[in-house]
Amino acid sequence: MKRILLEVIVQSLADALEAARGGADRLEVVRALEDGGLTPPLSLVQEIAAQVTLPLRVMVRENDGYTTDDGERPALRRAAEAFAAAKVDGIVIGFAAAGEVALDDVADVLTAAPGVHVTFHRAFDQVRDPLAAIDAIVRLPQVDRLLTAGGEGPPAVRAERLRAYQARAGARVTSIAG
Repeated sequence: MKRILLEVIVQSLADALEAARGGADRLEVVRALEDGGLTPPLSLVQEIAAQVTLPLRVMVRENDGYTTDDGERPALRRAAEAFAAAKVDGIVIGFAAAGEVALDDVADVLTAAPGVHVTFHRAFDQVRDPLAAIDAIVRLPQVDRLLTAGGEGPPAVRAERLRAYQARAGARVTSIAG
């Protein structure tokens, strides 16, 4: 049986230290969790990296929705580049609009950090056709994880959906329930 990994969202060094003590396997660093998680300051990421040995994935997102625009993307590119230079395990990013994944927007941001690993975040849960979205997402070679709640419904239905998502992604991308 595969070991289940525990990824914990943190907003501070204190959160990160507690998560590490509590058995977390990796951390996702964000600010403004009440807004779904936004890009944290580089200084916080560096502080956590200096004191916690767990792998860090860092949110790159500037608003509480799942879209972005030409005005936000320069800041997103700078953040992705800075986090990649800080040698984090990866970044967490994703956009969707009109029921479709917005891969051009993601790819635009990733031009600033071509070697960084990527978790495509819960923007995925906004798409009309999740299986087609998985086929699109896996075309971005940097994406190695997909964060999803498994859609709406009772836990058993969502768990079954997560199994279907992982089956569709195969070995290309690992699904993370969140």
